[in-house]
Amino acid sequence: MSPSRVTAASYIGRVLPEPYEAVLGGPDPQAVHDLLATVLADFVCPPSGHSVSWQDCYDGAMIRPLPHKAGFLLDERGNPKPVP
Repeated sequence: MSPSRVTAASYIGRVLPEPYEAVLGGPDPQAVHDLLATVLADFVCPPSGHSVSWQDCYDGAMIRPLPHKAGFLLDERGNPKPVP
C-alpha cells in the first residue's frame, strides 16, 4: 500500500518572521500578498483556459511567503519571466 499524498503548500508559512515581512511587504504587506497571488494565478492559470481552476492557483500562491511568490515571476537574475 502506497502512502497517501500530502500537499506541501499547507506546511509552508505564508508570513515571514519579522522584520522581514514588513520590510518586504512595505506599509501594507497584505495588499502585496494579494497582488502577487493574483498576478501569479493569472500567470499560471490564464483566463483562456487551464486544467487547474483559477481559485486553486490563487490559493496555492496565497499560502506562500512574498519571496516565493516573486520567485515564480522572476528569473534567476531578477528579471521578469516571459508570459507562457
